[in-house]
Amino acid sequence: MAKDIFNFVHPNENVKLEKLSEKDLNEFIRLLDLFLLEYREELCLPIYVTFGTEIEFIPYDYKKFRRDFYSVNFKLVNETTKEGMLEAISPIMRDKKEKWKELKDIVDYIKARGVSNMDTGGHIHFGSHILKNEDKITNFFKLWCAFEKVIYRFGYGEYLSARNNILKHSKPLAFLKRDLAFSDFETIKKELLDKTYGFTLYAFDGSYFSNNNTIEIRCPNGTLEEAIWQNNINFFARLLLYASSTSFDEELINNRLKNFETRHPYISTFDEIYFEDAILLCDLIFDKAIDKIYFLKQYLKNFETISQSQSKASTFVLK
Repeated sequence: MAKDIFNFVHPNENVKLEKLSEKDLNEFIRLLDLFLLEYREELCLPIYVTFGTEIEFIPYDYKKFRRDFYSVNFKLVNETTKEGMLEAISPIMRDKKEKWKELKDIVDYIKARGVSNMDTGGHIHFGSHILKNEDKITNFFKLWCAFEKVIYRFGYGEYLSARNNILKHSKPLAFLKRDLAFSDFETIKKELLDKTYGFTLYAFDGSYFSNNNTIEIRCPNGTLEEAIWQNNINFFARLLLYASSTSFDEELINNRLKNFETRHPYISTFDEIYFEDAILLCDLIFDKAIDKIYFLKQYLKNFETISQSQSKASTFVLK
């Protein structure tokens, strides 16, 4: 029953949700409501896509966790934003079965010995070579601004609102100065050297492969749900890939940016559901129904919204 949606649309079909009839879209949403995220073996990302995770968490017993922790590849460090918090940093990873198993194993290990809560974040680093030149980085910046409220709500994971202190550590690009030039790469790069935005270029050093040359995605809330980690990686990878592709619709994005204001918005407006925007973004960056379904399930969160902080959505991950 939970997978009935794949009888309605084939997982590999590039169904254009924006073009569905009202009847078919309602049926799609009904089936989506029954669907639960599962951890996948692979995501079919290009082999050149590299990424790394920073899993923030609070151990039940800090000293014991530090003493007993052992991983061949993950590195354990103190997270300086809150006393008693740790961070497990992954090596460079690719979309391979063994790497996803490695990520799940470390999440399971932490989950048995600690928690992730509204004080923790879930940062992802992507190799900067995904964005092939300055124009593609500008594309990504513009794409982010055009859909920022959708991006943030998706990144909240199992929560219905932003984590504590997100405006201090991962604030929206809407907080940039009002006269920002969208076409000026040097201005964009200078602004995003600041490590307190939802994505940053502070570790960016040109469009080539090297260990420490990354674009960091900082807005996601922390989580110890491996399916959400994987879904976050897939979404942000597809966002980067679309910005770097020949199908990037510059005219559409520029038209949307006419309504983008650099100001201090209420972060609570990012908790709301912008359904038509989410459908549009979905059709732009994904070419398979399965990815659209996974994205929308996490974004819509069963169509739940709240006015209070620190509340979780009804579960949408298969346990």
